[in-house]
Amino acid sequence: MIDVSSPAIRPDKPIPSKYTCDGEGVSPPLAWNNVPEGTQSVAILVDDPDAGQRPFLHWLVTDIPPSINHLAEGAALPRDANVAESDAGTASYYGPCPPSGSHHYRFHVYALDTVLGRRPEGRDDFLAAIGGHVLDEGELVAQYERGKA
Repeated sequence: MIDVSSPAIRPDKPIPSKYTCDGEGVSPPLAWNNVPEGTQSVAILVDDPDAGQRPFLHWLVTDIPPSINHLAEGAALPRDANVAESDAGTASYYGPCPPSGSHHYRFHVYALDTVLGRRPEGRDDFLAAIGGHVLDEGELVAQYERGKA
C-alpha cells in the first residue's frame, strides 16, 4: 500500500484552515512512499465523500512522473501533469469549504501502469480511465468543519 502523508495534515484530525476556503486555500504539502516498480504515472484525487449524493471533487492531478514522491505546499505541478476541473469549476486545488458540519477529505494517491496523457473530464472519467491500470493506492483522510480549525 502507498503511504500517503503530510507534515501539515494529520490522519483523522482537522485540516488547518490555511488549506481551506477560510484561509489561503493553498494546496497542502503532500508526500507518498512505496510506489511499486512498474509505475508509469502517479495521480492524486482529493474529494469529500460527505458532500451529499456523490463525493465533491476538490483536486485531481494526473500524469505525475513516478520519480516525484511529494508536492510542496502550494507548489507548481510537474510540467507534464494534467489537472481536471474540480466540482467548484477550478482547474486547481479547491480547499475544503463544507456548508455545515464536519466533513471528511480523502487525499488519495494512485500508482498507475499507464500515462493518461490527457486532462480527465472529472472524477467519473478519471475512475473509468484508470480501470485495470491501478498498481497500488493509498490515502490520507482528515476532517474539516468551518470555524473549528
